[in-house]
Amino acid sequence: MAIPADVEAYLSTLIRDAPSQFKREFEEFERTVEPTWPKLVEPFERFQYMFQRPTYKLEMVLSNADLEMDVVISDSPQLSSITEEVLQEIVSFKPRLYQSKPIYNAFKAIKKSAEWHALTDARKRIVDAQIKVAMLNGVSLENEEKERMNNIMRQKKLIIYGKGEVK
Repeated sequence: MAIPADVEAYLSTLIRDAPSQFKREFEEFERTVEPTWPKLVEPFERFQYMFQRPTYKLEMVLSNADLEMDVVISDSPQLSSITEEVLQEIVSFKPRLYQSKPIYNAFKAIKKSAEWHALTDARKRIVDAQIKVAMLNGVSLENEEKERMNNIMRQKKLIIYGKGEVK
């Protein structure tokens, strides 16, 4: 199935712009984060979803047009190449998402706040899990230790995506 040039150009822009938009939104979130459930946990879950589905916008556009993403990308060398570039960029951003000190500190602040006692057990587990995830992803590491861990995480993510090594 050949993709019309104007559609391919639109999809290329959509894919290429995703990482920079994601970064801008995440940086704003870090600057304005508040240690409450609706101002921290709900938006952070949205960022996690966006990160886990790096081509989510493309998937949404294609699903509205009853097209399958894998077929469209494999039929277009341009989209395939751009998707590869974007994937590299998004994978390189993962440490920033899970090693954010403002977000980690906000999760810890929820545990110390009066709101903690009003949270359901399920919500408490989510907060505890996010603190644990940050620790396991090296939020407390510095300098060379942090860089080494980040390189290992990038390699692992690219292997999972089947894309080989980080460029």
